[in-house]
Amino acid sequence: MSLDEFNWKEMHHHCLFWRGNETVIVIGDEAHKRHPERNVCFDLYHAGKRRKVVGCIFGNDDEKIAETLAFFLSLKDGGKNGARLEIDLDMSNSSFCMSALKPEHLAQMLDANPTRQYRLQAGIWTPEQTAILGSRPYPLHLTLTRSGFGEGSGFRFKDGGAASQQRW
Repeated sequence: MSLDEFNWKEMHHHCLFWRGNETVIVIGDEAHKRHPERNVCFDLYHAGKRRKVVGCIFGNDDEKIAETLAFFLSLKDGGKNGARLEIDLDMSNSSFCMSALKPEHLAQMLDANPTRQYRLQAGIWTPEQTAILGSRPYPLHLTLTRSGFGEGSGFRFKDGGAASQQRW
């Protein structure tokens, strides 16, 4: 299955996907509204188009949310240069911790779409995740940015960046 197989226009960019692990993927313009439930939100931009898929994943615990995030973002996006994924934990008012994403899930997401651009705003990353980011056999189009939503928001490594300095 690939992201190109969905008829986004027919769904009017609004749909819900229930997963067996008790998480919900919400697709649509309203997905990013502030919700009190545990969540992580993302924007997927199609290559060469302004159109994007706005989504949010809701669940009761970070491990299940991370598993669903890995599933959905590992779907092929057509392999065209210019497709972009943005994740901003501050914008979604999320209590989700990116360190819940298992290293093998991160590798699965990156390897499924090696030409995709990634823009990550905020988050805490483990040394194991950093090793995955630094060891891909292809150029990784990665932008790490700081979100402007409050003191202490931004991109952080649990080990202070030691693993990334060793890899990169």
